[in-house]
Amino acid sequence: MIRLIFHQIWNQRRQNLWIWLELAVLSAFLWTAIDPLFTMVCIKHIPKGFEYNKIYFVKPVYRFPHGNFTARDANNFAARMEHLFTQLEAYHMVDAVCLGDIGQIPGGYNWNCNTFYRTVSDAKTDAAKDRSERVLGSDAQFFEIPYITGLEKWIDVPYVLGLRDALSGTYVHAQPDAMAQRLTYMSAGMARRLYGTPNVKDSTVLNGFPNADCVPSQQEIERDRMRKIDAVYTDVKGRDYEVPFPTLFIVEDCNDKWISQYGALIRLKDGVDGEKFMKDVQRDVLQNCCIDPILRFKVISLKQKVDEDTELVGANNVVRLQAALGFFGLLCVFLGVSGLFWVRCGERRQDIGVMRSLGATRRMANRQMLLEGALLLSAAFLPAMMFVLWHVRTNGYDMGLTEEAVVWQGPDFYYWFNRPVPHILAVTLITYALMLFITLLATWLPVHRATRILPSDALRDE
Repeated sequence: MIRLIFHQIWNQRRQNLWIWLELAVLSAFLWTAIDPLFTMVCIKHIPKGFEYNKIYFVKPVYRFPHGNFTARDANNFAARMEHLFTQLEAYHMVDAVCLGDIGQIPGGYNWNCNTFYRTVSDAKTDAAKDRSERVLGSDAQFFEIPYITGLEKWIDVPYVLGLRDALSGTYVHAQPDAMAQRLTYMSAGMARRLYGTPNVKDSTVLNGFPNADCVPSQQEIERDRMRKIDAVYTDVKGRDYEVPFPTLFIVEDCNDKWISQYGALIRLKDGVDGEKFMKDVQRDVLQNCCIDPILRFKVISLKQKVDEDTELVGANNVVRLQAALGFFGLLCVFLGVSGLFWVRCGERRQDIGVMRSLGATRRMANRQMLLEGALLLSAAFLPAMMFVLWHVRTNGYDMGLTEEAVVWQGPDFYYWFNRPVPHILAVTLITYALMLFITLLATWLPVHRATRILPSDALRDE
């Protein structure tokens, strides 16, 4: 049968040449349409790395403008917060509480970034170079763990967020004396970039220098920039469209900062309804904690805040546009291939009648036409992929929305879809499978209909 199929394809080579060209163009077009959709789906399925659906922020609203604390108000801040945290920790819906700011956690609105190094010599070497030439460190977004005298018990931000140890899978805890020990907490992605392994507990990390003219003294480095890694947590991502960034949680002394921005970060227990919690906690706890100068409390859901911010910056619109363009491309290919093979098989109606009159069964006729379509597609797919390889070499493959919006040195190859060979191979297989499905479907429907007609009717000139 294979020999007969090749003979038929050769006999109709003029018509098949146009079909071959159209299939090649449609295959290349479909690959470029599927590529961003594939990346979006892969990024979407990366775990958040923390329990962001359960995180809420209780923010005090004061009777004076933001930051205008008097000395007396500032001195009483720790006492007010201690009372609030104690009441919230005992509440039946709450699993854990700490001091924090919703902007200083994954998905928050603050953005702090710097380059971190393993050693002082690496930092000094890079500081003498232009930023584009610095390769010894790792850029990272860092989050603040606020430390205020009198509230040392309530600094366990990693535990409240539900960060997990990258090696053991247990919850990560911030030590009460983390400020004195100069401790920091590092993501597995940053540890891989900086050290090559996430097993770096008790190693040191250095906050880099802007340039060679701003290198501080060794004493200042040890006091302000050198920190000890107390734990390595699994990668976190703030938003669904973002590949996890290299991140750090750094304990900062906030006694001299504006403290009106801080409140209570809360993680709810499993199964607690968030809307019910936001209503009940106001009645049962917060109204009893409104001590002057606090007028009232706002309860903010991290998930709702992230969704609002994502919509505000237009990221959701970009995702929707990419998805719409991808599905539009898929629809165009489906209609193009379907029409192409529908017409081709319709013109082969007399050939099918001859086959049936010579004793071929309906199954044999169907199988021959399906094999012809599959062979034409396979022959057209090779030049299409040669064009795709040229396209990837010139423009690169899709890396997600943040490819050009961040300063990280290259993609994190820990995620398999960031590696060139697996990424291109996966998108190619998906493209071929879709093209093959559409081709076979568009071939089978008219052929199946033609084989149901009597050979004498199929042979009759129309």
